[in-house]
Amino acid sequence: MINIKPTIFFRVDGNQLIGLGHLFRCVALSVSVKVDFQIVFVCKHIPRSVSTQLKENGFLLNCISNESDFFNLLSSPSIVVLDGYGFDSDYQREIKRIGCKLVCIDDLHDKEFFADLIINHAPGTLPIHYKAQSYTKFALGIEYALLRADFFKNTSLTRTFDLINKVFICFGGSDTENITLKVLSSVINFNFVTEIHIVCGSEFLYYDQIIEYQNQDFRLSVYKNLSAIQLSELMNKCQLAIVPASTISLEAFVCQMIILTGYTIDNQLGILDGLSKFDCVYSIGDFNKVELYEIEKQIEFFRNKTFHIQRNFNSNEKWLNIFKELI
Repeated sequence: MINIKPTIFFRVDGNQLIGLGHLFRCVALSVSVKVDFQIVFVCKHIPRSVSTQLKENGFLLNCISNESDFFNLLSSPSIVVLDGYGFDSDYQREIKRIGCKLVCIDDLHDKEFFADLIINHAPGTLPIHYKAQSYTKFALGIEYALLRADFFKNTSLTRTFDLINKVFICFGGSDTENITLKVLSSVINFNFVTEIHIVCGSEFLYYDQIIEYQNQDFRLSVYKNLSAIQLSELMNKCQLAIVPASTISLEAFVCQMIILTGYTIDNQLGILDGLSKFDCVYSIGDFNKVELYEIEKQIEFFRNKTFHIQRNFNSNEKWLNIFKELI
């Protein structure tokens, strides 16, 4: 007898305008549960590099032109995961009407939710922040961080830094405002920084500008489209991460790094507020408005400090049990 796996539909988009964070965390979640589920991504917008990654994992990709196409794909007893800001209460009710279990990955808690499960990995998030239903369950806080498994490999280690000389910089898959260059312009002014590692995403428009800096400064290394294991290894090599308060900041947090963070868009304020309460995490505020001297002042502060960092995390294995319980 053929054992047919239940299906999880991930309705999520990503491009230069909206960024790639929604896609990346859905990929992380799907990898954690794929052993017992068939995974189908349904997208209006998805870069070729991410669609290739989906196929390499054995996932299906269905590109749609309108939401009616998506609803026509659904049937009970499937699970639907929504990750995006356009899926309002009526949209959620339609999924429930079809008979699917509903999971919402959310940053904003700005509407009434009809989900069976709400996931928000911003530290400090509580159920009282949501207007939800009596049946709704929650997976809230950093212990539910939607990260790829490679980032959890060294979470039992304590990292001690007496010298801060290797800096990691990453501003997501697109960085449309080129904040990467602003931060780099500050970091290169410090002679005690011996290595600067910049990670660019597949949708980064200013890659050539960063390469020009690399050609002029031997300390600078530039990377593009790193795998999870490559990214985690690079984080474990560096001491200081300068990153926005998005998923990349949680990855740096799990890798026991010193973190200089801030927000580039308002939906990062929840993670920023939560992370800023931890030791060795420092907020710079709005990266769009911060002046170079403010970044330089904070980097100088790190120069003569000793840091001991120990943060314990569970792996992603819990997600499989959570989704099996939904079915």
